Amino acid sequence: MSADVIEVENLTKVYPDGTRAVQDVSFRVGRGEVFGFLGPKGAGKSTTIKVLITLLERTAGEARVLGLDTERDADAIRRRIGYAAQEVGVDDDLTGRENLWLQGQLYHLPTLVLKQRIDDLLTLLNLTEDADRPAGAYSGGMRKRLDLALDVLAELRRDDERYMLYVKSTMPWEHWWIWKLAAERAHYEAAAHRIQRDPLLSGGVVFDQPGPDVPAWLRRVGFVLSTSDDESFHVAPAEGMASRAVPVLRHWPGAETIYDMRWIHRGPAEMAAAVTALADEGDWRAAGDDAHAQAAAAFNLARVCKAWHGLLTTDLDPAVPDPILELLGSG
Repeated sequence: MSADVIEVENLTKVYPDGTRAVQDVSFRVGRGEVFGFLGPKGAGKSTTIKVLITLLERTAGEARVLGLDTERDADAIRRRIGYAAQEVGVDDDLTGRENLWLQGQLYHLPTLVLKQRIDDLLTLLNLTEDADRPAGAYSGGMRKRLDLALDVLAELRRDDERYMLYVKSTMPWEHWWIWKLAAERAHYEAAAHRIQRDPLLSGGVVFDQPGPDVPAWLRRVGFVLSTSDDESFHVAPAEGMASRAVPVLRHWPGAETIYDMRWIHRGPAEMAAAVTALADEGDWRAAGDDAHAQAAAAFNLARVCKAWHGLLTTDLDPAVPDPILELLGSG
């Protein structure tokens, strides 16, 4: 048996529309190794993972998991691996309690044990009161990114119409688990209507397609915004800082454990004020240099590896029991 549990050789994936998502990627993961698969948005990380877990067929190259080919031996691979998806893996038509019950049954947990574990989880996550509501009715913190970013832009353009908002992302209708929800569709339709009709926003928003040019794109922007209620993915602000863009973050629980409080603000108005406070080019460049230095110190390879080792081997206390700042603009 090979010492490598994952083997990828010259993997290429081209979608039917001609998009070349992965180009000639090769790597190996050894047995017992903790492997970090890093890259900018649009680099093909998710596509590569989907090939490895047999959800996508490759265009060219080789991919093996546990010595098995991801296409010829797909069924055998699925029986032997686990996968924690980035997307929320819940059924929106089931309640929170029913979703947990379904997952427990899939793992053949005894009924009494499963019931107790569900109660414990709901208590731990402060979801006891909402346990019997459909999961699709839960708060959509992720979707608040766009409307709050528009709030920031509107504040800025009241005084200076030269400010622009650049959104580098796939469109929401490209993600079926989002677009199938009526509330999500209504949210984005309202945002699009607002961009077209609001005189403060008209002509001020540019949607850029994702792709491998993220590092160059980040070097062209002055500020990188994070506007979520509950940010689960911290790479974008850090990548912006590494490219000397100034981070402007709306506070979310735990933000202060990752970023300097200098970059964290309570709501859109405060975020806009932070941007205008750096209108002088010299001040903006100095702030960008500070952000770059912080990112280089906080996310250097040795420190990240040490942090991961601690997370995997040490029992940790909660970092921050309560948020420091009140959330504004989250209604």
